[in-house]
Amino acid sequence: MAFRIVRNDITKVKADAIVNTANPEPTYAEGTDRAVYEAAGAEYLLTERARIGRLNVGQAAPTPAFALPAKYVIHTVGPEWKGGTEGETEALRACYQNSLDVAVELNCKSVAFPLIATGVCGFPKPEALKIAVEVIREFLGSNEMKIILVVYDSDAFVLSGPVFEKIDAYMNEKSVEAKTKETLAATELELEGEQLPSKELGWQDAILWWIRQKGFSEEEVYKRANVDSRVFDRIKNKVTYDPKKMTIAAFSFALQLNLAEALDLLGRAGFRLSYSNKFDLTIVFFIEHEIYDTYTVNLSLFDQKQPQLGE
Repeated sequence: MAFRIVRNDITKVKADAIVNTANPEPTYAEGTDRAVYEAAGAEYLLTERARIGRLNVGQAAPTPAFALPAKYVIHTVGPEWKGGTEGETEALRACYQNSLDVAVELNCKSVAFPLIATGVCGFPKPEALKIAVEVIREFLGSNEMKIILVVYDSDAFVLSGPVFEKIDAYMNEKSVEAKTKETLAATELELEGEQLPSKELGWQDAILWWIRQKGFSEEEVYKRANVDSRVFDRIKNKVTYDPKKMTIAAFSFALQLNLAEALDLLGRAGFRLSYSNKFDLTIVFFIEHEIYDTYTVNLSLFDQKQPQLGE
């Protein structure tokens, strides 16, 4: 999975680099900053941090990670929230972008981020989450890296906006239907797509058929599906591969399929969707509303403690 969100302590996440919201001076404060130093070995990490010297807001610089399950700690200074009128948004974007640039320079294959500046800096969590996802989405559009957004507690993850408000009502409505209907492949959903792949095609060939049919490039499809090029090569070349529902669903979004077409693709891989399954209902909600952005879908799935799209 190129991008995923996890609930964890960032000091326990395995990645080539972890990002720390740092103090401008070579010292550490409370919260995540202290936790990172103590887990790495504060004396060693402080010595290396001192070599960097002062960091301005938005800047990022690396040190070794010492006892942490990573190679590097990337230190970045988050902006203090002052109402949003003093360039805080641009500064927070710079924290993420500069940290990613450092990770590229270090040849990192994976990097773990906290929600930068939402602790002692006081940056509002919904806005911080939006900025993090925007920068990560832009970066992964032209780079390949595994990026993990680490949320320490449930209060740190806040979804806002009309889409996320509607999905709760949708779930409640469909949970009533679940008492009488078993699957979403029910009669009313057994619709003929305008044109479906030949019934003889397996799910792998069907994905390639849809790529040609839609006129998309292979790269834009596997990136939108939140899988890396190696996974897509295995799919494309029909190497023995046991697909997961979340991966096939991810390609349904990447290919911008309607519900009938998505059900067809899932069925070719042996999957059905159920009225009583939160993951399945979330997938259907976003397809029905023609919201095909996997980042938005994954935010909702994470909020509901469901598997995320991708591989």
